[in-house]
Amino acid sequence: MVFAAVGGFLLPTTDADQLSPERGVGEECTAAFEPSAVGMGEGSVLVQATLSRDIGVLEEASVQGGGGAAVATAEWSAPTLVRLTLFTGEVEEGIVTIVIMGEKGICSGTLDMEAPPGEPAGPGNE
Repeated sequence: MVFAAVGGFLLPTTDADQLSPERGVGEECTAAFEPSAVGMGEGSVLVQATLSRDIGVLEEASVQGGGGAAVATAEWSAPTLVRLTLFTGEVEEGIVTIVIMGEKGICSGTLDMEAPPGEPAGPGNE
């Protein structure tokens, strides 16, 4: 079975249009973030994502496994550059996956959530 991203959802499909290369099915897309790490509890943080390919019109950006992190805003700054504002107010330390969905495919990458300077790292910042 093949799945295609349609309106923000992954749906099973046999539609030839959904399987065509311009929809990005089968093409891997990665996202690299600058900065590659952000501090926990910083509130709103601006992060730029560089995508490995153009995924068309931006439909949605989200954080998976974010332990409290969320995407507040997402906007294109160039065909393969997306500016994200992340909310990190109550985030747990660790690595989160950010997924950026467009009309032609889905890109994802990881971002490191770090303890703020001067605080010990680790669970509970003990």
